[in-house]
Amino acid sequence: MNLPIHQPTMTSLQIAEIANKQHRHVLEAIRKMEMAWVKVTGSKFRLSEYTDPTGRVLPCYNLTKEECLYIATKFNDEARARLVLRWMELERQQSPRPVESLESVFSESKRLADQMRQDLADGKVLPIPNVTLTAYDVAIYSYLRNGIKSAGDVPFCVTDAMVSQALGISIEDVKTGWERLEKGAYIVRRKFGDYHSFILGKQQP
Repeated sequence: MNLPIHQPTMTSLQIAEIANKQHRHVLEAIRKMEMAWVKVTGSKFRLSEYTDPTGRVLPCYNLTKEECLYIATKFNDEARARLVLRWMELERQQSPRPVESLESVFSESKRLADQMRQDLADGKVLPIPNVTLTAYDVAIYSYLRNGIKSAGDVPFCVTDAMVSQALGISIEDVKTGWERLEKGAYIVRRKFGDYHSFILGKQQP
């Protein structure tokens, strides 16, 4: 049986950053072009939201490669080239890794996890007070906790894309979730390559 392959997405925020455009201008382009896309494909663009630095909850879009490059037809040549290169990088990250590489990742994860457990025991990991978690952060914590349980409490490492696919949230939300969980000492992590190696901290949401 063929397993479904997760298709990476890119948020309108990421598109704006790569194309060197204001996010509101990217949103305008997406909204203007959505009707034609719906007529051809029968599906709308996936609307999501994010929290800006001031705490406002604002709209954004999660677009597939095809949707993103369709929107990019309104951009200049340089912006389109940067988007194409970014998609090539995303697709390389999604490519299956050889068994030898996975074994290497597991070995490195175990070494880091042992170090992090010692740091936690020595009191080197202290929570930052008043770290407020979002619902996404709690979902990420639950996913990580269940991953450790299912793996028999052995080192368990994941990528942002794996968490995003499992929970159906944007990679941007996953990245900010990691940061808040780490600041609050709910988790202790080290990052190497695309992978996060982590252990659970002394606090729970």
